[in-house]
Amino acid sequence: PNVKQGGAAFGTDCNVAGTVFVPNHEISQFAYIYLMSLCKVNIISNSTFSWWGAYLNQHKNQLVIAPSRWTFTSNKTLALDSWTKI
Repeated sequence: PNVKQGGAAFGTDCNVAGTVFVPNHEISQFAYIYLMSLCKVNIISNSTFSWWGAYLNQHKNQLVIAPSRWTFTSNKTLALDSWTKI
């Protein structure tokens, strides 16, 4: 698949058409976060690992979509003000 037309999925399992799947056990953690930082769009979970990938994203017009609540027991979020929270 063409990454410019599709996307990249990072994790332990993915079956999404048009994506390049990067298993998290085949490369170093540093390389994994670096690859996440190269994406123009980051859709992250409530994990500090994915947060760092999005935080290090230097795209001028980046889009980061993050949870509005980081835990079920708190209304606080680690998402930056410029990120879209859902």
